[in-house]
Formats: sequence, structure tokens, C-alpha cells
Amino acid sequence: MLYPDKALPSFLEKNLIPQSLINDSPLLQSELKSGRKEIIEQDIDGQVHFSGAFTNVADLRRSIERAGDISKGNELEWCMLFEAVFKHQEFTGRSSTMYKYEGLGCIYWHMVSKLLLAVSEFVDDARQVGAEESVLERLVAHFYNIRGGLGLYKSPTEYGA
Repeated sequence: MLYPDKALPSFLEKNLIPQSLINDSPLLQSELKSGRKEIIEQDIDGQVHFSGAFTNVADLRRSIERAGDISKGNELEWCMLFEAVFKHQEFTGRSSTMYKYEGLGCIYWHMVSKLLLAVSEFVDDARQVGAEESVLERLVAHFYNIRGGLGLYKSPTEYGA
């Protein structure tokens, strides 16, 4: 599996600034006390969120620019807080955030096939250069182990269907 199964946050948990960040950030505390709602706001349950108008850090920066009274140092801190909440740098594509068909908990047949091809080429190369029999045996064992990861050797459930 390329992405092992993991628990993903619910939709309502995704734009939630953890209390630990609020406690450690005078900037967040100050913004909450100011009553402004252009960057963050507190909901009726006391949870703090970034503005729902933001789709990415560029939107955050535009909002900071419009506010006009935020220093460059504070702008950087806002961007770091935004990243700490949304973890955009960790995003590796839809496959890391969806389940089954080419997502979490599934087997990537195309990646397994590419690995199988690469190992078969190593086996051929090893034979051509006269590699030791023990090396060839280990490579061939890896080949069959990898081939066992392809769908024709697995049930639909094991394959992630």
C-alpha cells in the first residue's frame, strides 16, 4: 500500500485552530480580543477558525494586506499558523485523503507493476553480469513477492474495492 489506512479529520475538524496554538500565540490571543473577524473568528461553541473565505494562504495574505495594520513578522506568523492548521505542505494528492479506489487502504496496481518491472530488469541485469546464485535467488524471491501484490492474486476486498 502506498498510503496506509488512517483516521482523517471530519469536515468540521479541518478548520479548527487547536487550543494549544491559541495558548502559545499572543498574536492569536490579541486578534481574538480585538473582535475583528477578517482572519479568525470564534464560533458559538468557543472554537476558533480561520475565515471561511480563505481557500489557501494567498487568500489569507490578501486579507492581511487589506487590514493594513499587520507587520511583516506577524504576516509570517499568520502564514505559519495557517499551515499548522491545514498542513498543505503534507498534501500529496487526493489519494492521501480519500478511501479505497486508489486511496487510503488500497493497493496501487500501477506502482506495484512499475516496481515489478524494475525488479525484473535487475534480475536480467544480474544474470547478464554473472551475479552470484544467492543474489539471483533473492532477486527472484523479491520478484514473486511483489507480483503477489497485484490484483489478480488478491480478492477485491484485499485490493481495496
